[in-house]
Amino acid sequence: MNLLLALGLIIFEAVYESLAHRGAKAVAGIIEFFYRAGVAFIIFSWSTGYFDAGVYNPNFWYILFGYVMVRFAIFDVVYNLICKNPVFYIGNTKIYDKGFAWFFRWSGISAGHFLFMFKLIFLIIGIIWLLK
Repeated sequence: MNLLLALGLIIFEAVYESLAHRGAKAVAGIIEFFYRAGVAFIIFSWSTGYFDAGVYNPNFWYILFGYVMVRFAIFDVVYNLICKNPVFYIGNTKIYDKGFAWFFRWSGISAGHFLFMFKLIFLIIGIIWLLK
């Protein structure tokens, strides 16, 4: 089982990296999302004992979605600071970025203020769920 898990992790990562390198960034982003979601699911199910025989942790889903919320709130901020971009910079390659860019063009809402509050709310809820 460990061999299959290792091969799956390696092959999925190689596939999305090579697709991104070839220029199919949208497909690579989708595959990368499922790869990372699968890894997070495996890690948190192991750490909470979700699949242990006879044990069910009712907080598992709070923990998993708390991680997703904290990642959403923190990842782009840290990434943009390290890349020396504006803190709430919206790129043009990922589906996520294209969706936010379209929303802000369509609505006329200031991206910086909206993203600050949106990410702050996600951060607070995510931390509460992770500490539950």
